[in-house]
Amino acid sequence: MPPVKVVVVSTSMPQYGQTTIDGPGQVIELEGLRNDHTLLQYRYVRKLEEEDEVYDCQCGRRFVGTAISGPARGHLERARHDQDGVDLDGGTKAKGRRKASASTTEGGDDRAHPLEREGAESPTKPEGKGEKVDLG
Repeated sequence: MPPVKVVVVSTSMPQYGQTTIDGPGQVIELEGLRNDHTLLQYRYVRKLEEEDEVYDCQCGRRFVGTAISGPARGHLERARHDQDGVDLDGGTKAKGRRKASASTTEGGDDRAHPLEREGAESPTKPEGKGEKVDLG
């Protein structure tokens, strides 16, 4: 028997077998688990119809609809696949994480990015600023 493709309808179905459910509208294949008939009976899922348009996301998940409408659009807004591996300084795809130079970190540790140097003077308050004024 070929695997049955279904569309998730329920908002309270976080996982099916080993598959994490992103939300309603996601297309999954039933794996022949014990309660598959119950999922169909209580309308947690519905069978995928031939006329249903299916969008294949680059992450491997499938959704009913197109990338600009329906559940796929919601997934793309949350997942932000377009931001994976983008170097914000150069605006190009980064091959890996860029190492910070010793001049930008304290002691050459690439995990520490201090906002100001140790022992720097604190900013001073200008005269007349921050005083309470009676408006009444």
